[in-house]
Amino acid sequence: MFRIGFINKELSVDKKRSNICYGKIILGNFFENFIVDLFYWDRLKYSNQWKEGLKRILGKFNKSCLLTSMYQPDKVNFIKWWEIHKINTNIHFHETILPIFEMKEIFDEINIYKYINDYKNITDDGEAISEWIIPIKEVEVFYSEIKTIDDVIYI
Repeated sequence: MFRIGFINKELSVDKKRSNICYGKIILGNFFENFIVDLFYWDRLKYSNQWKEGLKRILGKFNKSCLLTSMYQPDKVNFIKWWEIHKINTNIHFHETILPIFEMKEIFDEINIYKYINDYKNITDDGEAISEWIIPIKEVEVFYSEIKTIDDVIYI
């Protein structure tokens, strides 16, 4: 099973950030709740990016991403996302951080997909990278449920 979306419609206020809400990703038997900062992007922008990211990976691209915390690029050090890679009949998910502060260029929000790393499941130090592997068919099922939704994705 695969799903990603917002858990509820309520907002919380984080004293350090502003409005936040909670999202959830389900990868087979694993799930993770995550905090979504709504200062820079709203729920609809996240939902649209998730749809676009899934459409890319289910189409002609072998790598894509799902952003879970997008901040104003010139005021933050990193962005949180799931890098996703299509390998044979599966999609591999890696939860990662995109270190904007290390970039030699200005971060280009319009072309976020150019920052996705090539697939690897072992670090440079030889350690295994945590990954979740989901059959493409399961991601296709979820995408078919959300692709025509013009609103926020809730699960």
